[in-house]
Amino acid sequence: MVRARIAAAGRKTYRTARYLRGVALGSLGFCTSAAVDESGHGREWLEVAKLDLPIANLPEYFHGKILVQISDLHCSTTVSPAYLKRCIARVNQLKPDIIALTGDYITYDKRGLYKDKLIKMLAAMKAPLGIYACLGNHDYGVFEPKRNFRLADLIKEIKSAGITLLRNEATYIQFGRKRLWIVGLGDIWVNDCKPHKAFGAVPAAGPAIALVHNPEAIEHLQDWHADVILSGHTHGSSMEIPIAANLPIKQRKLISGLMNVGRKTLYINRGLGRHGRPRLRCRPEITVFKLVSLSAGN
Repeated sequence: MVRARIAAAGRKTYRTARYLRGVALGSLGFCTSAAVDESGHGREWLEVAKLDLPIANLPEYFHGKILVQISDLHCSTTVSPAYLKRCIARVNQLKPDIIALTGDYITYDKRGLYKDKLIKMLAAMKAPLGIYACLGNHDYGVFEPKRNFRLADLIKEIKSAGITLLRNEATYIQFGRKRLWIVGLGDIWVNDCKPHKAFGAVPAAGPAIALVHNPEAIEHLQDWHADVILSGHTHGSSMEIPIAANLPIKQRKLISGLMNVGRKTLYINRGLGRHGRPRLRCRPEITVFKLVSLSAGN
């Protein structure tokens, strides 16, 4: 009995020390395995945010389904592969029906050193209704991104991992005759965000979720049909959106969380990875959405 108590106290002390290490390193901008609790029940620097996501005209089949979003993995020297593996394991523990990835899978990977590690981790994710992804600015490359031959290679590898990568295109999840549309856009920083192309096949009354890495792109999505727009990019830091003179949006900071911008609902995920920059009170995030039916009249 005494030995059991001593052992339990030792485990508690270890978990506490591990948690504090994760907090300290995370606050300094580094992501290590100490940031994630393997069991999913203890304290951890990683935050699993849970909220309902109302969608108009959502078919009954999709009501209550779980969509998990992760963003900004930034597989690199400052983001431990062991940490990302634990994050992927936590995603699978949540038993998502759908997984959404919103870009920046690697960081400055000119030689392709991290791509293989990334693909193995992404391939381990499981979601019966599919895994859907868009691209982030880092995925295009650092110098002359439009000419970066590694982009095509990265896209091919991500698709080989069983992920539907959407670059200015749309697809849908179908049950009977009912559909839930998923739209993925290119990144705005490299002038590859083309909503006219991405939304071309999406019906105006159909329930739709859009994936775009940079929340600033919402300026260009006001006239296109999407019930909610999922993004990342900010890592929880402050940024300003440039407002066009004829756009009915009040100037505000797009930082993190759920918000209404103009006529759209936007969610900004703080991301999993970091660049090695201190970010106080900006914990990495896995977002768990419960899809909820919202009648067209409400």
